[in-house]
Amino acid sequence: MTQPQLPELPPPPSEAEVDSLAAKEANAFANETLERRTREADHRRSERAKSIVVNAMLALFLMTCVLFALGVVGLAWHFLAPASMCWMSPDQLGALKGLVAGVILSGGVQALSKKYLSLA
Repeated sequence: MTQPQLPELPPPPSEAEVDSLAAKEANAFANETLERRTREADHRRSERAKSIVVNAMLALFLMTCVLFALGVVGLAWHFLAPASMCWMSPDQLGALKGLVAGVILSGGVQALSKKYLSLA
């Protein structure tokens, strides 16, 4: 049984190449480009993470707005449609009324608190 042949390793870099790479690194440190590039890369990563979080929060907010609008439409339909076309039980109607009223009142309280707390 023969052993598989290992590929040959590339020759080590010459002394001139090593000196060239060292000189480039020394110049980067001297010119502070290495630190600047590191700061820029950190900033890009941070901004990308913030962007993901903001997009997720925006999607959640939009879904909440759509669900609230559907609740208001369902509640309005229940009050305006004839009794034969209503589908919610009194318990479901009460829960939906409480939810819609709570959202509206919390929005009003938030608006008033922003107005009066920002003056202080």
